Amino acid sequence: PGLIDGAAEGRGRGHDFLRHLERTKALLYIVDAAGVDGRDPLTDLDILVDEIRSYGDSDMMERPALVVANKLD
Repeated sequence: PGLIDGAAEGRGRGHDFLRHLERTKALLYIVDAAGVDGRDPLTDLDILVDEIRSYGDSDMMERPALVVANKLD
């Protein structure tokens, strides 16, 4: 599963997924770097970060995080 734009407001699996993230000690952002379908990996990363920042009291932004670029082959 993943986050979509508006997840912090309950779109998609929104709050269910974000509630699950509250139990983690670190965050791993996996971004599709292939740029298929006109998507921009940096824009996708910005959306992920914004949704996590917008959820709850945003203490998740202080956790260790790693960004992984997927589909580079």
